[in-house]
Amino acid sequence: MFELYDVVIIGGGPAGMSAGVFAGRNLLKTVILEKAVLGGQPAVAERIENFPGFPDLDGWDLTTRLEKHIKGLGVGVIEPEEVRSIETHGKVRKVIGSRGAYLAKAVIVASGGRPRLLNVPGEREFTRKGVHYCAHCAGFGYEGKRIAVVGGGESALLGAIYLAGIGEKVFLIHRREFFRSEKILQDRVLHTKEIEMMQDYVVEEIFGERIVTGIQVRNQETGVSSRMDMDAVFIYIGYMPNTSFVDVDKDDKGFIKVNLEFETSIPGIFACGNIVRENAQVISSMGEGAMAALSASRYVMGTVF
Repeated sequence: MFELYDVVIIGGGPAGMSAGVFAGRNLLKTVILEKAVLGGQPAVAERIENFPGFPDLDGWDLTTRLEKHIKGLGVGVIEPEEVRSIETHGKVRKVIGSRGAYLAKAVIVASGGRPRLLNVPGEREFTRKGVHYCAHCAGFGYEGKRIAVVGGGESALLGAIYLAGIGEKVFLIHRREFFRSEKILQDRVLHTKEIEMMQDYVVEEIFGERIVTGIQVRNQETGVSSRMDMDAVFIYIGYMPNTSFVDVDKDDKGFIKVNLEFETSIPGIFACGNIVRENAQVISSMGEGAMAALSASRYVMGTVF
């Protein structure tokens, strides 16, 4: 017999844990299903600098505080648990995961995303052999090395700044002339002597033998390609939303469409965080998680099951 929850939350990042806090405060029987570990990307962030009121917030500290908060409210956590599908049985949803199935009156999808690939020769071959997608996870292995960071958004610049304190030289490669991140980050990168900015360049190939030894780049203005010795490549060109397991209305990139109440096209299924928009921030994801949980609470309390 499957256990019936008021709310099942899929994903234990900032949006999911925030949703857990507000569902728990409404005394709803709630469980969070997380495919890896609680916290998402902020859990491995050395600092979060744009959280209002906390200009130097430690990512792991935020994660542990949220975990303590949700568990103190009686919210369950099951990890690792990767959700594979959501079925509808009348007004009840059946969430099917790799470890079991869970019945829910309401489901909040906060499943985050996976790194977008460059899709160039050598990328897949050298993944975890010099090609990485998280500086804080893998950066320490490249002390005194030459490192390429690919991307032009906030994550790329933060990754470059972090790696500049580890590697000998960091090359920040962006396919456009201008960066997309906050100006304060751009200014810091500009004044970090270990970082060399390469704007209007694209990576064409990552090469090596057993590990990465270099990359080929092309200057988009001149069309000239050249090879550079490199020990590691960290890629930050965006995220693909993890939404394939849920059959609701989405846009052409796979982001779930929601209204102002974070309701999806199917009653009883809500969504929040970086599966509903690109470039979601920790603060916005947490706010959306709270709003989704409040909407789910109203739905559960106002529906006869």
